Amino acid sequence: KVWLVNYNNHVILRICFSENYCRNPDQSSKPWCYTTNPSTRWNYCPIPKLEENCYFGTGFAYRGTVHNSQTGKTCQSWDSQEPHKHTKTAKNYPNGDLKHNYCRNPNCEKYPWCYTTDPESQWEYFHVLHSIMPRQILNTQCFTGSGAAYKGTVSKTVSGKTCQRWDSQEPHEHTRTPGQYLDK
Repeated sequence: KVWLVNYNNHVILRICFSENYCRNPDQSSKPWCYTTNPSTRWNYCPIPKLEENCYFGTGFAYRGTVHNSQTGKTCQSWDSQEPHKHTKTAKNYPNGDLKHNYCRNPNCEKYPWCYTTDPESQWEYFHVLHSIMPRQILNTQCFTGSGAAYKGTVSKTVSGKTCQRWDSQEPHEHTRTPGQYLDK
């Protein structure tokens, strides 16, 4: 970790750019790193994007497009009252992003969920938990947008290569150093 100090010895910024964690300092499409492999200068990192069916904690911020329950039932649209009447509407939960029939967690359940179109089953959790993603990804940090704000600890590339430390010039020389990218 690097601590930058102003002339009065007050800490003005703490950054983790000196580690070998994946970052996006230059507006690329997603987090990446230089590798420790001399024949591969850099590569993207295998960090799931939040919008692509990944979520943190209980999934309150999940904004993916999964629209099936854990048993494969189609989700009921949030603006529909058929077959299940409910109060979880965009008007009642303005921060819940209750659009279409996508799984969401507007009310702090254990995981994202949805009302189903099955009259015999009112609601179920998100089908991502068992079908789309391996279980361990639920604890993996995700990124949003281009990943410029990503501050996780992934330090391997999609091809499995170890990331080079950002404050190192070996094996690859570069200008994306902690001093050059203070806000990253």
